[in-house]
Amino acid sequence: MHIVYLIKFNRLQLPNKYIGSKSNCSVIKNCIIDEHGKVYTGSSKDAEFKSLVNSAFEYELQILGNFETYKDALQAERDIHIVLDVAANPEYFNKAIATISTYTNPDYATYKHSQTGKIARLSRTHPKVLSKEWVGVTSGIVLTEEQRKKRGRTGKLNSFYGKKHTEKSKRKSGQKIGDAHRGKPKSAEHRRKMAEAAKLRWAKDRERQTHRKEEGL
Repeated sequence: MHIVYLIKFNRLQLPNKYIGSKSNCSVIKNCIIDEHGKVYTGSSKDAEFKSLVNSAFEYELQILGNFETYKDALQAERDIHIVLDVAANPEYFNKAIATISTYTNPDYATYKHSQTGKIARLSRTHPKVLSKEWVGVTSGIVLTEEQRKKRGRTGKLNSFYGKKHTEKSKRKSGQKIGDAHRGKPKSAEHRRKMAEAAKLRWAKDRERQTHRKEEGL
């Protein structure tokens, strides 16, 4: 489904709200789950908003609308933004009124004309896309010998083949990967969200496996 949502953080300090939209998602309890089974917490680039979300600060999720198409969701999001004047309203993290374009609509993609090479954003179901008159932007690109070699450097062709990382190198890699969250215990709410997302991923995996068995793949 396609939704417009409100995230409201449980604090008096302003801003404490954010209004956005999400395509192809589901809602489980207080979480938006994207099409890959991961928890989605908004596309805001505001540093404070991202910090609150990443620290699992408690918030309330409200679904303001559920729509059949993402285009309708985007229009509704924009209308709500205008009515509440979110960009100028100190209560909201939103820094601009939502815009509507083919670059924000997942039903559109970038294609190249098969004869002229013209690049354009078109609907994925456009008749000329389906007829292959317009194709993916990388379609027909011929790699040079050097490019093919670089992409094919696996096994003995790989410069690291037969070598091993030193203990010191492995320790450094582990520190770089883990430092961001090391020593920061996750809240009960954060753990609950991770568990819900994991359950959804497992359910989708089982569904795919069952489908493959039924199709004899």
